[in-house]
Amino acid sequence: MVEESKLSDVELNERYNEQRRKFYAAVADCECMSSATAGRQTNERRWWTSVIYARLCTTAISIIKVLPGPRLGSKDVGPLDGHWDFTAVAVLTRTLFENRLALYYLCLEEIDEDEWRSRLNLMQLHDFYSRKKVFDDMAPEDTPSLENDCRVLEDLTNKLRSRKYFQSLGPKQQREFLRGDRSSFLNHEEILSRMGVAEPR
Repeated sequence: MVEESKLSDVELNERYNEQRRKFYAAVADCECMSSATAGRQTNERRWWTSVIYARLCTTAISIIKVLPGPRLGSKDVGPLDGHWDFTAVAVLTRTLFENRLALYYLCLEEIDEDEWRSRLNLMQLHDFYSRKKVFDDMAPEDTPSLENDCRVLEDLTNKLRSRKYFQSLGPKQQREFLRGDRSSFLNHEEILSRMGVAEPR
């Protein structure tokens, strides 16, 4: 049985609006930092950080746009401002959560260059297979050539196999990762544990 909230409707509404304002302020700060650092020349690892960080900001802005309530800073309430689309909010929030994990996993955790490149290559391999599944459903004239697919797949596979970190994994793990089903060597719980926000199992 679900416990009913002890807060009144007015109190719940006040709490919601307060948290919405805090979220908006945090996203605005993130967007300012993203804009201030745009266009700078940097190394590959920092470039990926900027890409994932920008994606995180974009997702957060989309969440703000679908949350119910008047535009922040406006006192005018429109007829649709109380509309809750829980599905859209849930999907975007899940995406935001995964963006945050990816930012830590690929960009912020202190690991050596070989392990970082292993992580990057696995992500690229997963992306290759994901895109291929989409293109395979399209008309043949719109799909990349089979020869090009084989060349890209061979290049990504060879890069991954050449990494010491990847070589340190067991043969069974290596085969599983080379299938391209996973974008990271660690699952969500393991990443959260390394971030210090979850207890390791």
